[in-house]
Amino acid sequence: MKEISKYQRLRKKLIENSDPELARQMESYMRNKFKFYGLKTPERRKSYHDLIKLEKANKKLIGNF
Repeated sequence: MKEISKYQRLRKKLIENSDPELARQMESYMRNKFKFYGLKTPERRKSYHDLIKLEKANKKLIGNF
């Protein structure tokens, strides 16, 4: 699988699960220095869990994720 398609799939998942109102609040809290999808930690982790699992299986990631 191409690296860019992995990124695009992850980005699509994050966008699908995003909360624009929460994103606005998060950006405001960080003084608008960063962009956010408006996902709290449990939802964000669910979004990238499958990708991390796949990358670990392919031995592209080392460590505890």
